[in-house]
Amino acid sequence: MSFEKSAYILDQEKRAAEHNASMAKMEAAVRATQALTPAELPPEWMMNTIGSHAAAHFKNTACWTFTELVRRGRLSSASRVVDIGSGCGRMALPFSYLIEDGEYYGTDVFREGVDWCTQNISPRNPAFKFCFQDVAKNYYFKDAAGEGNKMGLPFVKDSSIDFVFAISVFTHLIEYDAVQYLREIARVLDKDGIAYLTTFNIDRFFFEYVRNTGKHVAVREVSPGHYQAYAGQDFFGGYTPERWRKLVEDAGMEIIGYDPGAWANKPGSLHFQDVSLIAKK
Repeated sequence: MSFEKSAYILDQEKRAAEHNASMAKMEAAVRATQALTPAELPPEWMMNTIGSHAAAHFKNTACWTFTELVRRGRLSSASRVVDIGSGCGRMALPFSYLIEDGEYYGTDVFREGVDWCTQNISPRNPAFKFCFQDVAKNYYFKDAAGEGNKMGLPFVKDSSIDFVFAISVFTHLIEYDAVQYLREIARVLDKDGIAYLTTFNIDRFFFEYVRNTGKHVAVREVSPGHYQAYAGQDFFGGYTPERWRKLVEDAGMEIIGYDPGAWANKPGSLHFQDVSLIAKK
């Protein structure tokens, strides 16, 4: 029996073709990243600084997170992306094999990491630009006491970005600096763009985890809904769900999705830190 395909079936076919093309490029980028030799990677001390104890961990984490971001953001070779906390290029490396006609901006307070990316990634892919955040109080490496910084993305135009992500950045910021970045994210996102931000969500699961394990007993509320502990690279900044939602909304955005993190043994977790998907209102 012959029949005409419905609009629904035709739309399914179109979406499937687009998805398959995107997945093929994503998988090619993963293969290229996994094939990188030690000479093509940052030096070991840089990888240690951003939390990878070995090259295999660096590449595996890069590829796993990259595929997550591509799927969440529906990213393509033409996507315009901002990487807050670009470090020494753990995420920029796989993205450099995907983005061709788009733009990729990486920024960090880690000068040596920014320099490595500028020297090793940008020449191979001119779509990639990296900017050092010359902050007065770099409390990722020093004590967090005192006033905050003016964090920004001045090198990015208004409403020009499809996707912003920050992996383990807001977990290392005091609230003042987090607010600066949230406002900048709202400024640069396109009306249909989204942000993927990881945080430490101070919820009932966190308090149960502390009671059951005795870990993170040093975490204290330093202002309404904002919690801190530790120092240097171990500095911890977290928020209650209510406080985090207010910060996001005050910046002109809204939380459209949330995933719990494994850091406090939260049920259903896929990632180590909590994840918020954020869009402009």
